[in-house]
Amino acid sequence: MQKKLLILIFLILGTALFGAGEYPCGVLMENISGSDMAFGLYGGTANVWYLSPQSIINNPAKLGFLDGAMLGYSIRQNYPDDKNRDDVYIHSSSVAYGKNGFGVILPFVNGYGKIGTTKFLGKFDEYDEYGNYIVTRKFYDTYQPFGIGINITKYFKKYSGILDDINFGVGVSIQSVQSDYSITEGKSHCFNTGLIGKYHKDFIKSIFETSIGCYFQNIFKNDIYYVDSSQSDVLPISKRFGGAAKYSLTLSSRKGTFYNFIRNFTNTFFSVVLNYDYADFDYWQTYNIGTEIAFFDIIGWRLSYYSESTDDNEGFIYSVGLHINYKNNYKFQFNFSGLDNSNGTYEPTVLDFSLGYVF
Repeated sequence: MQKKLLILIFLILGTALFGAGEYPCGVLMENISGSDMAFGLYGGTANVWYLSPQSIINNPAKLGFLDGAMLGYSIRQNYPDDKNRDDVYIHSSSVAYGKNGFGVILPFVNGYGKIGTTKFLGKFDEYDEYGNYIVTRKFYDTYQPFGIGINITKYFKKYSGILDDINFGVGVSIQSVQSDYSITEGKSHCFNTGLIGKYHKDFIKSIFETSIGCYFQNIFKNDIYYVDSSQSDVLPISKRFGGAAKYSLTLSSRKGTFYNFIRNFTNTFFSVVLNYDYADFDYWQTYNIGTEIAFFDIIGWRLSYYSESTDDNEGFIYSVGLHINYKNNYKFQFNFSGLDNSNGTYEPTVLDFSLGYVF
C-alpha cells in the first residue's frame, strides 16, 4: 500500500511541480503582487511606485524606497476559468518596514495557516487495501521571504548633496522553501539580490521620474530533493531587467475646499507610467510592456502586453488599482490584475491588499 501511495504522490509531483516551465517549486516564480503583475506576468522589477510587501518580493532593492510599516496580503488563482483546476490558489502575506532609506521584509501568517507564500496544488483521498477511507492529503509549496534593502543615496544623504535627484538602492533576500507533500518533504533556500536606480526631477507644473532595475533569483543555483539527494532538481533561476518612467501633472495652486481636501492625499492631478520588463528563466524568456494612467495618485487603470518565447504564448493583462496615502501617514492599497492570453488555458488573476503607517 505504501508503495502504491508513493507512486501516486510522484505522479502528482510530476504534474504539479513542473507545470510552469521546467522548474520545481514554481511558486517562487509567480508574481503575487497585483500592482507589479499589472506591468507583466513577471513584471515590476523597477516599479518603485505604490510599494507594498507583495511588490517588494519581486526585488529586495525596493526596500530602500519604502517609508513606514506595511502589512500586505494577496490571493492568486492560476486557473480561474478551469473548473477542473479551481483549487490551485496562492495565498501570500508579508510585513515590511522602511525608514531613512533602509528597509526589511518578513513573512506573515497567510490564509492556509502557514507563514509567507503558500501554493495549494491539490488533494487526494487515501484508502486502505479494503477500500476504506483513511485521510485526505493536501499538497503545498511554501516559502518565507526575508530581505533587507538600502537606498544608498538617501541613507547617506548628508554625504551626497550633489545627488538630490538620484537614488540608488541595493537589496538581498532569502526565500526559505518547503515543499510539503505529507509523506515526502523537500526543503531548501533561494538567495536573491537586486539593484534599482531612480531619477527624479521637479518642474514648475509637473514631475518626471524614471527608474531602472535588475533582479537575480537563486544566485547560488540551489536545488531541492524529496527522497534521494542524488535526484535533486534546481530551484527556479532567473535574471530580470526592467525600466519605467512616470510623468505627473501637479495640482494648481488654487484654493478651495476640493483642492485643500485633495492635498491631504497627493500633490498630483494626473500621471502616466510606461514600463518594460524582461525575464530570462534559462528555459524560456518573457518580455512585458505596460502603461498606467492615474488620477490624483489614487485610482489607476493599467494595461500591459505579455509575450513568452515558448509556445508563442502572449496576451494582455488588465488591471485596476486604488491607493490611499493620507497626509503621508496612513496608507491603503487595493490592486487587481488578470491575464487574458492567446491559448486561454493559463490565465491567472491576482488580488492584493496592503495597510501601512508612517511613524
